[in-house]
Amino acid sequence: MGERSGRSTAVWTWGTLLLLQGAVSLGAQQIPTPSVVSPEPRVRAAIEDARSAVSSDPENASIWGRYGMVLEAHRHLTEAAAAYRQAQKLDLDEFKWSYFLGCLLEYTDPVEAAVQLRRAVELDADYAPARIRLGQVLETIGEGDEAVEHFERAMQLSPSNPLGFFGAARMALQRGQTERAVDLLKRADQLEPPIKAVVATLARAYQRAGQTELAKSTAQRARELPRMTHHQDSVRAQVRSLAMDLESYLERSRTYREVGQLDAAQRELEQLLAIDDRQARAFLLMADVKDRKGDQQGALVAARRALELDPELSGARPILAGALLKLRRFDEAEGEARRVVADDPRNFHMLLVLAVVAAERNQVGELIERLDRAYETRTNDRELRGLLAGLLDSLAGAFADAGQKAESASYVERLLQLATEDGAPEGVLEGYRRRLSQLRG
Repeated sequence: MGERSGRSTAVWTWGTLLLLQGAVSLGAQQIPTPSVVSPEPRVRAAIEDARSAVSSDPENASIWGRYGMVLEAHRHLTEAAAAYRQAQKLDLDEFKWSYFLGCLLEYTDPVEAAVQLRRAVELDADYAPARIRLGQVLETIGEGDEAVEHFERAMQLSPSNPLGFFGAARMALQRGQTERAVDLLKRADQLEPPIKAVVATLARAYQRAGQTELAKSTAQRARELPRMTHHQDSVRAQVRSLAMDLESYLERSRTYREVGQLDAAQRELEQLLAIDDRQARAFLLMADVKDRKGDQQGALVAARRALELDPELSGARPILAGALLKLRRFDEAEGEARRVVADDPRNFHMLLVLAVVAAERNQVGELIERLDRAYETRTNDRELRGLLAGLLDSLAGAFADAGQKAESASYVERLLQLATEDGAPEGVLEGYRRRLSQLRG
């Protein structure tokens, strides 16, 4: 009996080992692996390291979740979703795995995304970006009442985030609440950064409210804004930060630049250029970032390097001309601006550069001609519009001092139009009206 028992135990143990070996093999096969990986070595290494960590500790939810984040960062979305689901199974109480999975499914499966995002909000009811994303998904699938609740709660939790106001405004428009929609959209538009979709929707709301002229000027401003819609979402940013491909460095830098985080934008570009210093687009973006930071010499060097790498690179010469102007190198600035205007006669920025050069040289005729053209082609860039207003004001004053009241009035009229388009306070508008009245009296 003892011998039979021993043989039985030996067989059972050997069978168990075989089963266990099969289970390990199956587990390894079940780890999602992209079929095609980027040719960039850093990307391949990042994915392989994260996958190896899962193989070494397959019951660790955090390791599965990080693998999903690495996969998503490099746009392997199907595999990332599978990794997030496994992390979620292993740790149902971790907010991030439900949240990341919901965000990932937002456009491909909004019904399932709503399920995951509801779970995320249950786990962390005070994270405003999760409520905004849930509201957007619910809006998509027609659950308007619940969407409004989440948008309004997001507005309370994060009053500096324009997307909560924007979501509530969209729902108000759908329900015919035009006055409330306009109020919410104006509040969203006052927050940084300006968002194209918010401004375009505000234009439609003005039109619906019968404010036709304001609708036209707002629609024009919307057309000139970048298409980017930035989510103020520190949790999702953890995913984006893991991307190691060159394009992701550029994308992160652009995002940081648009929201005013210029030091962070510069760091991303420095990391990219440390990997590959022949990226013309990176030098162009660096020139823009340094220009915004007030480092004109740095902007000049970066713009010239961008042009060395790609002489036809769009956008490099305007930054170069602007930097040269600010460094008071007027002849060089004029030369670069003329080259741009020769190809793009309606380039507002370069026409202003030429106008400033003419003003510095006291070339009144050229100043007037260039300023008139700049006014006709004006965009909604706030800094450039401020420069335009300053030049118009100076010209209006010069004509008034010379006793040429009609000419002065024509420039004050333009100042009034600019201020009206920019939504200036009534006191500012009334000041221009008084100047016009005095000049015409």
